Amino acid sequence: MKLKQAFSVILVCFMVSVSISALADGHHGNVGGHKNTGMAVEPYNARSYSITLVEHGLPLGMLWYAFIGPHNQSYYSSTPLRSNGKTITYNEQPGSYAFSIGANGPYITKKLNIYATVVNTSVTVDVYFMKLINVTVTARGIPYGTNWEFDLVPENTTSYSGSPYGGSQISYVFNYTMSMMVPNGTYALKAGEAINLGLSFTGGSQR
Repeated sequence: MKLKQAFSVILVCFMVSVSISALADGHHGNVGGHKNTGMAVEPYNARSYSITLVEHGLPLGMLWYAFIGPHNQSYYSSTPLRSNGKTITYNEQPGSYAFSIGANGPYITKKLNIYATVVNTSVTVDVYFMKLINVTVTARGIPYGTNWEFDLVPENTTSYSGSPYGGSQISYVFNYTMSMMVPNGTYALKAGEAINLGLSFTGGSQR
């Protein structure tokens, strides 16, 4: 009985000795400065890159802003970034992005759709603004209480609907004057009676 107990103790000590020796040789870990020979797991690359929007055309110091959202999606960030300077900078991971940009003044971007694509490098996007001019149209000679409308369309545009600048303005009852904000340019003006608040012009156009 005593012999069995002594044998067990010797066996356990031998197993512990073998395990420690194996670790010291670097076969099961990075002990004693030896590199682990197991498969390395690369960390997830969450690096972001800058998207810098550079403003052109605004008066010095005018506040402007930008919303960002995924390209080909119908939503943008709920809170814009704002700037009184020349640039607005986002830090984003690789992908395609769309921007909705405006200014605190009578200005509009020349391009209605502004995009940026990030591919493992920083991106700079030029944003050009143009000033809007207020155009006022006054109706004369129409019956009292008549709804009327007018439309401004940029030159060389064949369709009155879907114009990027301009569009139809319909009056309320007893309103003889209406206004529209458009950038510098040459426009066709059509005006007439609004029937059921739809587009039904009478008469010719003016420029």
